[in-house]
Amino acid sequence: MTTLDKSIAIIGFGISGIAACRWAIHYGFQPTVYEKNDNLGGVWLTHNYANCQLQTTRHSYHYSDQPMLEKDYDLYPSGQQVLQYLNEYVKLHKLEEYVKFNSNVQTIKKIDNTWEVVVNGKKHIYNYLIVSTGFYGNPKNRFPGSVIPNQVDK
Repeated sequence: MTTLDKSIAIIGFGISGIAACRWAIHYGFQPTVYEKNDNLGGVWLTHNYANCQLQTTRHSYHYSDQPMLEKDYDLYPSGQQVLQYLNEYVKLHKLEEYVKFNSNVQTIKKIDNTWEVVVNGKKHIYNYLIVSTGFYGNPKNRFPGSVIPNQVDK
């Protein structure tokens, strides 16, 4: 495969975008992550209310390759602790170099077998695309193609 064959754009650098970047690298892809904010964290950065805690325990809310240790995190971690965990995970796996912060993704268009992603007025071409903007994002346009959700209610 050529470099373009393994290129992947990841939109968002919250908990899902971080995981997508980590595992894309692990499986030999060359990711570029676009994050609209000036820091990582997604909803934990933008909606971090005072005294906010997870509804689930740290045992259920962590990456499979990096548990939240008892000595470092409350049983029900606070929003600040979740942000701390995400920052530590990004540093551990050296993901910072793949992220472009303050990146406004303006359009995404499928062209033949590639994706054209326009960011801050500049066009970029990728073979793969992962949108990790979460439930709390506010998309300007709806995607006209098929949507494959990451979870399905039964």
